[in-house]
Amino acid sequence: MSWRWMHNMGGYTNCINDEDGKWAKDYCPDAATCAKKCGVEGLNSTQYSDTYGISASKDASSLTLKYVPGSRVYMLDSTGKEYLMFQLKNKEFTFDIDLSTLPCGTNAALYLIEMASDGGGSEAGAAYGAGYCDAQCPQGMKFINNKANVEGWGMILAETPEYEWMEVGPVGKYGACCAEFDILEANNQAIAITAHPCSIEGLQTCEGEEECGNKSKGLPGFCDKDGCGINPYRMGEPTFYGPGNKFTLDTSKPFTVVTQFITEDGTDDGDLVDIRRTYIQDGEVIDNAVTSVLDAADQGNSLNDDICTATVKKFNVTKKNEKHHTARKSRTWMDTFKLAGGTKAMGEAIGRGMVMSMSVWDDGLGRMNWLDSEKTLIDEDTSEPGVARGPCSFEEGVPKKLHAENKDAYVTFSNLKIGPIGSTFQADSGQGPHPPPFDEVPPAEADTAATGAATEASGAEDNIGELAVTATGESDTASDTVSNVVATEPEMTTTARPATTAPPSTAPPTTASPASTTSFSPTPGCEWIPDDNCQDANEFACACRKANPGGPCTECGPNMGPSTPKTSIARRFEMPAQPPLRAGAPSGAAALAALCAAAAGAVLAAVAAAARRGRQGPSDVQLLAGDEEAMNVE
Repeated sequence: MSWRWMHNMGGYTNCINDEDGKWAKDYCPDAATCAKKCGVEGLNSTQYSDTYGISASKDASSLTLKYVPGSRVYMLDSTGKEYLMFQLKNKEFTFDIDLSTLPCGTNAALYLIEMASDGGGSEAGAAYGAGYCDAQCPQGMKFINNKANVEGWGMILAETPEYEWMEVGPVGKYGACCAEFDILEANNQAIAITAHPCSIEGLQTCEGEEECGNKSKGLPGFCDKDGCGINPYRMGEPTFYGPGNKFTLDTSKPFTVVTQFITEDGTDDGDLVDIRRTYIQDGEVIDNAVTSVLDAADQGNSLNDDICTATVKKFNVTKKNEKHHTARKSRTWMDTFKLAGGTKAMGEAIGRGMVMSMSVWDDGLGRMNWLDSEKTLIDEDTSEPGVARGPCSFEEGVPKKLHAENKDAYVTFSNLKIGPIGSTFQADSGQGPHPPPFDEVPPAEADTAATGAATEASGAEDNIGELAVTATGESDTASDTVSNVVATEPEMTTTARPATTAPPSTAPPTTASPASTTSFSPTPGCEWIPDDNCQDANEFACACRKANPGGPCTECGPNMGPSTPKTSIARRFEMPAQPPLRAGAPSGAAALAALCAAAAGAVLAAVAAAARRGRQGPSDVQLLAGDEEAMNVE
């Protein structure tokens, strides 16, 4: 939500000024007034694809995120009004992933965060991606607990890996803290699984270093920002993960990720004691890499209190050395994982229920060195245990260079499943992983009648402290109203706004490919049709066109008809319809594929999104790509 178009209710004036990046005083002199007078716009499926590079397969089994840094997707429940809450204690969670095109400096993340299921209770709520928080206690969130983060809003200075000062932001006085479990953070060179427990429950607003944390001053804060994790390269196994057949897990090909959450007594209510990781590729089950960098008695391949304590001890042992370079002097070493409650506290958050987020992003300040680089700080000694996180060079990962050189990079998540331990997969030679049989449940029929009335600016005045949602258009028809019910896919239409205030389309210009009758072999995994009926669609809708120039491509989505002349029009920003869901849960492992989009153009769930500052002028609504937490400046 923080990166959607936000403007005054009933008008088109940005609530954050383009000129200075400050909150507009006319609408946001304080948090409560701002929440009443400002609203965020919805998006339809075409805009999800065009602006954020997000698309789903037609059979609802996979989701692809193009490398548009900062794109973030959540899943909604069957009501379309709340986030789907994942309670994974005594369960296993399995998915397939293809990240073969993601280089050093990028991060495909699938993680759990203890957000409120309703997005904080505002009118925007979960359907608009409201209520974000994580263990880093991000202070760049525009709204926290439905209050605008207006106090102290502006740019700040942060230290780079070279100990230089860099302007980042904007950020506010307050941060949004909550527990976080990173099931996977990875590119094609490095991978990590990390637990970030907190000493709080749910989303907590933090203020100051004591609450938000400053480890260099001995202040851990509410949450364990560093977390306890297993990165095979860092743990002494540099040949476990990477592109090519010399690696145990070959990232040039898709693979399956299985994560098991083991409780002390084998029940859903027991304390979490161990988190186990297994991979599957080409039908072979691959155990997680052993933490061979640790002393023999401390080694293992799962995440638990013992491994975490041993890791802190091993990686900090060089503190005793006589040489005290800047990297050592700048840090106060402490076991923040233990201080935050360790595995038990992480399990308590998982037991209460967490929201799943999928994203792909880059890191303008630290260049993702903490994930994949030979070192994280310029004066670290790469021979010391725990310093090297991956094979990437210290200088790699600059976002501007990554954007220019990796325009076609993407990550695809598919075949998401939850079930009892051992139920979501099996592997047999040559067959590959697959779930146990389950009863097919036909998809629910879509409700074609949208209900509810458009949110009027006057009505929003009653929502003190809550972010309002703007009406999507000026028509009186039901299909133009803001609604969280299942509805037909909205159409892109022209509105009667004055030329001086009407924002142009957010979609990038497209070019039509020439029709061709040349026979060809379709790209593996791409559905195709005999004749190209998608002449005017973009590269995300027609995923096969690039691989097959001039040939057929994937079928058009709901809002993408055959080629027609284009004119400059003002497009409404509309609340997307929710995709049809299955009528019931399958027996055995609960397949989550039906919770993804039902068609290539359908919107999956609320996405908080992909623009750094999310500011657009009255005549410019282009969303700019930035990093996940909107902290870096290019």
